[in-house]
Amino acid sequence: MLRRLLSALVVLASSFLAGAAELRGLWVDAFNPGFKSAAEITQLVRDARAGGFNAVFVQVRRRGDAFYESSLEPRASELPVGFDPLAELLRQAHETSAGQRRLEVHAWIVAFNIWNRENTLPPQTNHPYRLHPDWLTQNNTGNRWDGANYAFDPGHPEVQDHTLAVVADLVSRYELDGLHLDYIRYAGIEWGFNPISVARFQRIYGRTIRPAPGDFAWLQFRRDQVTGIVRRIYLTATELRPALKVSAATITFAPGISETSAWTTSAAYTSVLQDWRAWMEEGILDLNVPMAYFRQSQWASAWTKWSQFAKDHRYGRHLALGAGVYLNPLESSLEQLRSTRLPTARSEGAEGQVLYSYYAPTSDGMSRPAFLAALTTGLAGDLQPPLYGETAEPPSMPWKEFPERGHFLGRALDFQGLPLDGLRIRMTGPKSRTLLVDANGWFGGVELDPGEYFLAATNAAIRYLGAVVVGPGQVQRPVLWPAEADTDLDGISNEWELIWETDPADPESVPQVQGHAAANGTLTLSWLPVSSRRSYRVEVLSELDSEDWQALPVTIPSGMGELTGIPLEGSARYFRVQPRVQP
Repeated sequence: MLRRLLSALVVLASSFLAGAAELRGLWVDAFNPGFKSAAEITQLVRDARAGGFNAVFVQVRRRGDAFYESSLEPRASELPVGFDPLAELLRQAHETSAGQRRLEVHAWIVAFNIWNRENTLPPQTNHPYRLHPDWLTQNNTGNRWDGANYAFDPGHPEVQDHTLAVVADLVSRYELDGLHLDYIRYAGIEWGFNPISVARFQRIYGRTIRPAPGDFAWLQFRRDQVTGIVRRIYLTATELRPALKVSAATITFAPGISETSAWTTSAAYTSVLQDWRAWMEEGILDLNVPMAYFRQSQWASAWTKWSQFAKDHRYGRHLALGAGVYLNPLESSLEQLRSTRLPTARSEGAEGQVLYSYYAPTSDGMSRPAFLAALTTGLAGDLQPPLYGETAEPPSMPWKEFPERGHFLGRALDFQGLPLDGLRIRMTGPKSRTLLVDANGWFGGVELDPGEYFLAATNAAIRYLGAVVVGPGQVQRPVLWPAEADTDLDGISNEWELIWETDPADPESVPQVQGHAAANGTLTLSWLPVSSRRSYRVEVLSELDSEDWQALPVTIPSGMGELTGIPLEGSARYFRVQPRVQP
């Protein structure tokens, strides 16, 4: 009796409530038919709607080739001339006339794997693999072929810039619902030994000897390269298209973990150097899609553990469990998919599921029409309600639709315009943290409470400073300035320009202080600019060579740019106004 009761409770908990929101995604790869012609796209959209899905994750960058119109990489060789599959998919998937349900389109791009034929060149002469062999990663013995792919090295500065440029080009051209990152990692700890990447590591860490694959600092350096690219992609994509949902297909290898303390023992962290738990905590992903590809008959415990870990480590973002339905008969896949709706002791159920794949929906040869029908009408002998018997809209993301926090993406360059690679910047303000500068000088802050933030760092005995005002939903672009320098040659140091909130690069943007003597023997001082984030004080001096400035016993509150009734009696002969940053 108790067993039947518990079983009924599980069925109830894993059932879908009508009217609730749930992401129901389908991965569509580019190695197989699916979206390479208008007819295939029509069938894909029809199938997705018939199966109860509300999103498709379509592989538009396969191995350095584009299934869309790209200004940076060649068209996939099998595409008909003049045909843009991504544009056609967006047109059909977003069509809602005659009661059709809108499908989200997430552009799936492979980040680093660039070619998958060991001894055959890509047919396109402008393929990045052919143009940039010096960007390829290699292992600690010098090999570039990992057994399945050639890959660009995440630590190479030009790889970072090129990857970002591909993303920016794609996101700016198409009205996408999402951007989905895949292979955003290393193949293993023995990879990443591109000479440029190694040289960067040696310079930053003061090393002269080539690191071993398991060197602790070298492992963290490579994690930082991947994280830095994800952060820069997130901020750039958000700046270009604020509503875009940025996701990643993340690693979950058996046997699985369920507790935070075990994260640093996981293969994601220790082997492929993909610290996706930290990405979620920082907020540089909107949606985590762990590839929990496990045969239920063999690795049910791994599925359960990773499901629990991912649910418990969302940090206010969304989770859609990635199910390898191609590995399982439908009965086993349904067991896994229904479990995504179950809460843990600490968290609610996941926001949805993404199934791999459209081309191969089961392990036992079930036809695609039968698979789709079973999702919406049920499987013979299955006593539970159909998985997608009720339609659902994708869940809203409040931080996207109604943002309360903001971000910034800045750049740190030295006097010669070279990136301050590896510099650590201390950020203070409503939140405090340390920011790491990447190979090309970029750094960023994500999910910050509104307000003013100050940036400070020291490199080769030179102080660098910056300031940025963050607002809800905005991506600001701060600059790090040499503090003592006078970049615009206006006679005021960069540091004081930042304090006054004038522009260190504009000689016309300077603080202005004026004095007017009154008939009653008093002085009125006024100044510009006036800031709501600064209070002010007036200081007096009797002799210029003494530098013994004395503050008047009054603080002028923020927003006020004038002080009247300053006595001219005594030894006071010189006056100045000093802004004071609000705590």
